[in-house]
Amino acid sequence: MLRTVTWTALAGLVALSVVANGVLSVTAGMFPMPDPRHASWQFLMSAILASPLLLLVALWRQGVALRAYLLCNIVALMLMMPLMMHRMAPVFAEGTTQRLFALVVFVPVGVARCALVRGG
Repeated sequence: MLRTVTWTALAGLVALSVVANGVLSVTAGMFPMPDPRHASWQFLMSAILASPLLLLVALWRQGVALRAYLLCNIVALMLMMPLMMHRMAPVFAEGTTQRLFALVVFVPVGVARCALVRGG
């Protein structure tokens, strides 16, 4: 019984992080960059940053390749954080940095979906 509750709670957390990702994407798309409302829902950013880690925990037993991919993705996300927070000199243009961040955040959800559909 406890195992079922734990996995249900973990699935709920993953679902909430995906919903938070969608909400932030919609608001960012509705209000282009010079608009101050572009980043008005930043309290949801922690859910987006946690989504690769939540996926890793939820799909730990799915296979070594998926586990390795999600671990590499988390490392890439940690390396992207100083760039996204403007704590270091920009290496790429702002748009390129945003696209790399989107690649690191959005793609794991699709990869996890494909792994679940294939069965591991």
